[in-house]
Amino acid sequence: TAIDNDVFKTANYGNQLKPFDYALSDLLKGLFNPSVDLAPLIEQAYITCNSDDYVDDEAYLYVSRLEWPLIPIITAIFTENGEQEYNQAMEKALLAHKEYYSDEERIGSRRGGLAIPLIALAIIAKDVKGYKLTVENGYIPAWLIDVTPPTDPN
Repeated sequence: TAIDNDVFKTANYGNQLKPFDYALSDLLKGLFNPSVDLAPLIEQAYITCNSDDYVDDEAYLYVSRLEWPLIPIITAIFTENGEQEYNQAMEKALLAHKEYYSDEERIGSRRGGLAIPLIALAIIAKDVKGYKLTVENGYIPAWLIDVTPPTDPN
């Protein structure tokens, strides 16, 4: 069973959540439900990318650099013949990730060393569509994407 978004309302920062947070949550849950039509979830995520929702500059920087860029990547993964679009979206997302973590307040932060959401999407792109990540970067180690399962020695 899927986790209902009401769980966020009781979270420590639940009162700070915006419509985009719920739309992104629904989209990410939809990725793992083969019976879900992703098109309306993607559309809702795009619609709720509203800079006016973020009066706090730090919250806006976080969401605009680290979360909004996920949507074009997901769109490209689930678009027929979208590998080039996927790599373009991934390149933009990686640049936004680098920009966010290059700020003097965050530079050197361990949180920015690996782009975990982008790694997850790169794995999904490879597993679902066979898309190869061609963007050179220091945030997504190739060995995490191109995993060769160990063979049984017996």
